[in-house]
Amino acid sequence: MKKIIALLVITFSIFSFYSCKEDKDNTPTTKPYTNISLQDAKRYVGLDYNTVKAELEAKGFRLLTEFPEDNIYGYANADTTLSYSLFINASNIIYRVNHGKMSKNIDNTLSNFEFCQGECINEVNNSSDYYSYFATNNIFFGDIFDSQEEFQNYFNQNKYTVFYCIELWESDNYLLGLDFANMTILENGNIEIKTSTPTTPEEEQTYSNPYGIGVTFMDKSLAPEETFDKSNLIRNSGFILLPKQ
Repeated sequence: MKKIIALLVITFSIFSFYSCKEDKDNTPTTKPYTNISLQDAKRYVGLDYNTVKAELEAKGFRLLTEFPEDNIYGYANADTTLSYSLFINASNIIYRVNHGKMSKNIDNTLSNFEFCQGECINEVNNSSDYYSYFATNNIFFGDIFDSQEEFQNYFNQNKYTVFYCIELWESDNYLLGLDFANMTILENGNIEIKTSTPTTPEEEQTYSNPYGIGVTFMDKSLAPEETFDKSNLIRNSGFILLPKQ
């Protein structure tokens, strides 16, 4: 591999939300699925945080989690299916954005993953100074692939059963990441995640939107130097488990 495993975690961009089985979706019709895009993340990079904050709030997003010591702020829409993680430098400029979407439909989510994958590959012209590909059916262990082709073959054969997979491309100037998660594997009891956040009792815990897609864009020239320290990369993972509000 051309990049240490610690780099894998910095692409994590999906917000997953706990909800109780008592929560009912009383919406009479399901809204059409709309793809999220690499461009949705890229458009906010390089902008002043306060400007983006005001825009997101005007669109109905609210601040749902924050790590002020690391200058990371997470926003979600009203039903918590869409999210943004904004990473801010000392000048109050956004240097990295994670954008995620949760859905009830795995086919829509996989299609969105493939859409964003095409965007990322086009952005790097199917090449990069460094790359990482990873997939797993287990929270602790998984497979690392040496090429996008090798990863793609695995993904095509296992996309309905994989728990989590990520792709990452990095150049001297930018980092692009993409991830997919299937939370039904947690629900089925195959994997257990412990969190410090109180949730509903385990036997009542379920995921109303179990399938997630996340995309990341980072401008390395705007990022603090310590961003690239191994321990900092792990600590600043954008994959955050949040209780549904």
